[in-house]
Amino acid sequence: MTYSLDFRRRVMALYDEGMQTCEIVEIMGCSGAWARRLKQRRRETGTIAAQVPARIYTRVYQDRDERRICDLIARRPDATLAEVVEAIGKPASLATACRTLARLELARKKSPRTRPNRIGPT
Repeated sequence: MTYSLDFRRRVMALYDEGMQTCEIVEIMGCSGAWARRLKQRRRETGTIAAQVPARIYTRVYQDRDERRICDLIARRPDATLAEVVEAIGKPASLATACRTLARLELARKKSPRTRPNRIGPT
């Protein structure tokens, strides 16, 4: 959860008045670790604003690509992840293809040539 800038200013004002972290936690209802990190950030960077995420995650496969993946899996349910990535033609990792299939709730079937895991009941 990101605290508002006003809340952050109030916490720092309490620090500036000489209050201890445990007192600030009781009054403001925030985490002691968060309050200490906020104080440290102000000391090191001069700002108390929320940090911008280091990386903004964007989808590799867009809606059009996902429709193509759905069509591919419908035609070839035993396609490997590498074959899915190759068929779409966009550079992506196998993990990305796996997450996309999971998000689309597409189950890939095992090859019918594989043996069952167990012969019979134990």
